[in-house]
Amino acid sequence: MLDKIFSNKKIIILFLSLIPLAIVYISEYFFEILPCKLCIYQRIPYIIIGIITIANILKLFKNALNKIINLTIEILLIINFSIAIFHYGIEKRFLRFQSNCINNLKDAQNFEDYKKMLANQDYILCDQVSYEFFGVPISIWNAIYAFIFFLLVIKFNKNGDLK
Repeated sequence: MLDKIFSNKKIIILFLSLIPLAIVYISEYFFEILPCKLCIYQRIPYIIIGIITIANILKLFKNALNKIINLTIEILLIINFSIAIFHYGIEKRFLRFQSNCINNLKDAQNFEDYKKMLANQDYILCDQVSYEFFGVPISIWNAIYAFIFFLLVIKFNKNGDLK
């Protein structure tokens, strides 16, 4: 039975889009590892891929749209990878980012600016690594995952398995 389920590449794509979502929601709700804005943005492509894949499995799209659906999934994975790399750059301070998500308090010119910045700052900052696994930030793990997922989708498309 499992052979039949996992021979359907659309089910594999759905499963692969749900794995990172399950991990982050379990981490958030059971282990209280809170996400920053960029962490939340990295979830959005997986959610959209899951919705598109469910609609595709249920045959809500015409077969003529399969190439567009597959291209959309590839683009979403590239977007996810890009956000993850950008997030890592912010965490390591290779990149600057003007946002309430970043600790910009040192840019305050006076005490009033400092108070305003502090009041508008997000609770979870994007430039702070919230969690590491084997010494590697989660943003990098997500970039690796998105890249491998992208290569798998390309392979499926090349073999014609996602029709």
